[in-house]
Amino acid sequence: MKRLTIVILILIVKITISPLSACDQCGCSVAGSYNNVTAYAHNNYIMFKAGYYKFSTGTATSKLHSEMFSVDAIVGYNITNRLHILAFVPYRWNQFSGEDNTYTVNGFGDMGLLGNYVVATNRDNMMAKYTYSLTVKAGVELPTGKFIDDYRALGVPANLSAGSKTFDGITGLRYIYKRKSTTLIGDFTFKYNPENEANYRFGNQHTATILAAQRFMQSKTVLTPYVGVTGELDGTDLYHEIEQHGTSGETVLLNSGIELGFGDYIAGITADFPLYANFGEEAKSSPRFSLRFAYMLND
Repeated sequence: MKRLTIVILILIVKITISPLSACDQCGCSVAGSYNNVTAYAHNNYIMFKAGYYKFSTGTATSKLHSEMFSVDAIVGYNITNRLHILAFVPYRWNQFSGEDNTYTVNGFGDMGLLGNYVVATNRDNMMAKYTYSLTVKAGVELPTGKFIDDYRALGVPANLSAGSKTFDGITGLRYIYKRKSTTLIGDFTFKYNPENEANYRFGNQHTATILAAQRFMQSKTVLTPYVGVTGELDGTDLYHEIEQHGTSGETVLLNSGIELGFGDYIAGITADFPLYANFGEEAKSSPRFSLRFAYMLND
């Protein structure tokens, strides 16, 4: 039961940070699954996650819409008592609806690897009234997803693409404080995007989250509701080193969700509501929703 409790706290936190930031006003982000699962402790698991997001911009008489549906397969594996790695394989379904056309992209997105290394912790101190851990994370997204080279001719945003067609770097920090059945978590992630073969470079992405979770246990069942706040900052895209108008933005989200664990199985739902969004005039960001199911593997 203790192992299940730890794992639930592992899965809930960065799942609340959706990869679907609308940094192209009417586009869908190509940010990867590292923003959807974070292995805080050292456990082996397989998880499947489905997410949905919608974004619109324009005037009352002329609306542009982007929708994104994603399914991610994530595997976490314990290397040592301080090092944990995860691999993720995303599948994307992105659709853009303009005034005169509708364009859909579907297929595998950018696969990736992420390592989490605990640099400081007191979790081995059995006398401590609380536990903490500080983790450094680093990884890479691989250019496996499709990038729409002729997005200009098609009249669709570049962020409709399923991938960036570049090796993108990921780094960040995470701090966890736990006392009895309450857990507080702070997390920061930075994603660096270089220029691809089409001379397009997506803006770098910054994400920060503060989250609180409360655990309730009844027999073999563990229920964990949580709430938090996430801030997202997306840099400006470049094409031939020229800034692309309307591709940067800031978002503040209210994160909420609940996890249910029983034995080696965990299911959960997350809803993120925009408190503040700045993508440009007449732009509107909708709530983000995700469902997930995880199976814990034997150590």
